[in-house]
Amino acid sequence: MAEKRPKRPTDEEMKAKALDRWNNEGGAIAQVREAKMANEERDRVNAERRKLMMESDWNPGYTPERSPPVDRQVANSLDYAAYQLGQINRKLDKLIEAIQGFAAKA
Repeated sequence: MAEKRPKRPTDEEMKAKALDRWNNEGGAIAQVREAKMANEERDRVNAERRKLMMESDWNPGYTPERSPPVDRQVANSLDYAAYQLGQINRKLDKLIEAIQGFAAKA
C-alpha cells in the first residue's frame, strides 16, 4: 500500500496560522503600544533634561572643537532667556497678588 503523505498546507491555512501566532504575541497593537511608550519615555526624559538645563545657571558648555552652528547657539540662548523671563513674570504675579491681598486687608 502506498504511503500517504501529509497534505501540504494551503496558502490560506498558512496565512491563518501566521495570523493566529501574530495575535497570540500581541500583534501590531503590542508593537504600537511599545513604540508609544518608548516615545513617551523619550519625551519625558527630554523634558526633564530641558527643565534642568533651564533652571540652572547659563552654561552652554560649547568648546571650540564641538560647537553647534551659530544659529543653534542663538536659539538656545533665546530659549534660556525666554524661560528665565517667564519665571520672573510668574514670581512678580505672585508678589503683586500678595501685595493686593495685603492692601485689601489694611
